[in-house]
Amino acid sequence: MNKFMISNNDNKKDYKIGFLYPWPGSTENGEFEIIRRLQYYCDRNDIQFDLISNNGRLLDKDANFLGNKLVYNEEYDFIISAHYSSRKVVDSFHYHAVWNPTEFLFHKFNNPIGYRKAVKNIFSCDDFLISNSDVVLNRLKTVASHEGFKFAASYLNFFPSSLDMGFKTNITEGFRIFYCGINWDAHNESVEKKWNRFSEMFSILDKENIMDYYGPTIVNGREPWRGYTCYKGQLAFDGIAVINSINKSGVGLSLMSDAHRNSGGLLSSRAYEILAAGALLIADRNGFLEENFGENVLYIDYNSKNPANMARQILEHYEWIKNNLEVANQKARKSQEIWKSKFAFDITLPAIFEKHENRLRIFAQTYESSGEKEIDVVVCISKYTQDPDVERVFDSFTKQSYSKKHLIIVCDKEQEAQINAIAAIKRCSAITTIVTLETEINTPKGSQLLNTGAILIAGLAKSHAPYVAFLPPGILWKSNHLSLLARALDDDETVMLTYSGTIKVTEDLMHEVLVDEINSLIQVHKIGDYGFKGNLMMRNKFALTIPDWLIGQVNQIPEVCYLFAAIVSDQASYIFKETVFLFSGKDLNYHNITPDEFWRYSDVLEQVLKLKIKKSKNIDQFSYAGIGLFMDSQNKCAAMTMNSLEVEHVVVRVVKNFIQSNWLLRKIYKILNYFKKP
Repeated sequence: MNKFMISNNDNKKDYKIGFLYPWPGSTENGEFEIIRRLQYYCDRNDIQFDLISNNGRLLDKDANFLGNKLVYNEEYDFIISAHYSSRKVVDSFHYHAVWNPTEFLFHKFNNPIGYRKAVKNIFSCDDFLISNSDVVLNRLKTVASHEGFKFAASYLNFFPSSLDMGFKTNITEGFRIFYCGINWDAHNESVEKKWNRFSEMFSILDKENIMDYYGPTIVNGREPWRGYTCYKGQLAFDGIAVINSINKSGVGLSLMSDAHRNSGGLLSSRAYEILAAGALLIADRNGFLEENFGENVLYIDYNSKNPANMARQILEHYEWIKNNLEVANQKARKSQEIWKSKFAFDITLPAIFEKHENRLRIFAQTYESSGEKEIDVVVCISKYTQDPDVERVFDSFTKQSYSKKHLIIVCDKEQEAQINAIAAIKRCSAITTIVTLETEINTPKGSQLLNTGAILIAGLAKSHAPYVAFLPPGILWKSNHLSLLARALDDDETVMLTYSGTIKVTEDLMHEVLVDEINSLIQVHKIGDYGFKGNLMMRNKFALTIPDWLIGQVNQIPEVCYLFAAIVSDQASYIFKETVFLFSGKDLNYHNITPDEFWRYSDVLEQVLKLKIKKSKNIDQFSYAGIGLFMDSQNKCAAMTMNSLEVEHVVVRVVKNFIQSNWLLRKIYKILNYFKKP
């Protein structure tokens, strides 16, 4: 089997693909068996295959970390994920292979990350690769719209299978029936669960001495195969040992879990392994197998309440094979030929490569802008901005697939020559406008002289395009960032501002920041100097709804004022995609704001809501001419408008979390529109 050794040839490959793997350092699982076979296939066909951890770190062929190398910005033809714990983290097209039953999403054992996060992970990918179950797809359709995912008319096929390793059918007189598994139900001592799914059936077959049982010796401190005379031990997780052992046995047994059965007969990898081995497949009845393999597979009727009946069916098949060896070999050869023609990697992977360009077009038509409108990208750079961050500004801008774009950079006079030089190197001088400020942004000691809001206004004054986006130093946009955001504005004239999600990049780790849950002002906090700035795109006319004098007073995060205003007026839209890499060591996780935290961030809310906030010893108050708010001990809110514009004070009693009512915030915004300062 040396022909399946993975080479270390570093020569230029025809294609470059990646595979997201959730469990670095661990290879004893069914997913890695499939990965190993993909490695063999890619090595044989001169395709670069990179294994990538869920947090974006590169792994070696045995799933160990290759130092701290991150591949967030590597260019791959595409990335595949096959597990719901994996999420899109690389700036390349991602396929999610739909191989798992949807029931797994609700099982704490199968899905420790929880249903909500698992669903988000699945729909973070750009496209699906499907196996054999329409039921799974139909179930995913019911939640797709809530995650901003639009189902295509059809998808490419990719099965948890194998490459053709050249095994030949060879069912001899001494054949046995192969089965490999964990035998979870064996030695079940639970009082509540008195039935066993397969273990009683296995015990009956064990006494007949017709089986070859394989599986782990110890699982979670117990021995699932203890006492079985037909137990042969544990096989290596090398992608070959299982198929080789099946071939030696001659016949293989594949049984679906209840979750696979309830998911429309979704096939696990075991059935494909038996077919790849050239063995005769015995399986519980399955519409997909019957449609594709017909009488070339031997079927049993699943009956969890009568394991003796299931054992009897398998024994009957054993006797038939023993008495009809030639016909059994013919069935096995025919089923393997069908597998080779439809389900082997040798068929499915070339089809994915061949049709990948078309999938890119479908994605663009579904999610990306046609690029008809100009976009101005506003950047504020001080002389203390680090060189790598300045480089990332131009890298983000130049890598965008959106063509009608213009860069507006606000900076000190002394930086103008340096920025012009970089713009020339990046070949974007013709589409770059540099706005120099009369007043320096910082003092020689680094103290800020101008509010960030005032700097931003200087850039917006030069913006005349229909759409405007913000690009702060310290982040890197994915290549379709502008196109995805622009599409949300193209499709809905009532949307004034749209925003995306963020993936934080640290020295050795990547993780996503779920900004899609931000649907009220009070949830937007702890966003740091760069948080959200690079995620926003708005209509230029929307900037007029927040006066320049107001933005000019705000320091640190003036761009977020537009986000606040759009949210409370129901004019914001989230695109359900993470399109921004944030280079920061800061903790950007979100949690419910507390009263103390509110006061620390109240400077921004004060400006946006145009409320004068003051705090007394015994009570928290909002004060504004003509406006009063009240929150009682049950967190129920009410709003009132005074007849006079004279200053009125109305009490706000803060308990636990500050404001949780979106309808209240919308009311505030609508009322405040009547009191805009000229």
